[in-house]
Amino acid sequence: MNQRALRIAALLVLSLSIFSAHSLDFDGPIGEHPIYKELNNKPMPKQRPLQVNFGFYIESLGNFRSTEMTFDVDMYLYMSWLDESYKHNQSDYILISDKAILDKMWLPGLYFANARTAYFHDVTVHNFNLFIAPDGTIAYGTRVTLNVACNLFLQDYPLD
Repeated sequence: MNQRALRIAALLVLSLSIFSAHSLDFDGPIGEHPIYKELNNKPMPKQRPLQVNFGFYIESLGNFRSTEMTFDVDMYLYMSWLDESYKHNQSDYILISDKAILDKMWLPGLYFANARTAYFHDVTVHNFNLFIAPDGTIAYGTRVTLNVACNLFLQDYPLD
């Protein structure tokens, strides 16, 4: 993992534990926020596939059901990618905490192959952090709970 990805992951973990960040001050209607001017459908890398870095922090594994062959995973999901159209002249990261802005931004399509259900947390507010670095690197973190199907081979039970 390169240094930039490590720095972004550390920044997201720090933001989840401290909840402090610099953000753009804006008191007007949300539709007139400066970040709306830069919204686009998807990043356009220069003649190469878009590199998206992923990280997971598993909060808990539980609710194992051998009859249904499922279990639950509660985790924090982190993603980062470079979208040069979001370059800005601020000296620090821009924190996006408004779900309306997030809904208009492109996010990587993530697929959990064995998930029976997936739940993105929105207790009181949508549970996410999104930072935009001056170079256009976007760092996104959210909390997800999955109910995952798995094949349980219990032939050695209770010794497995």
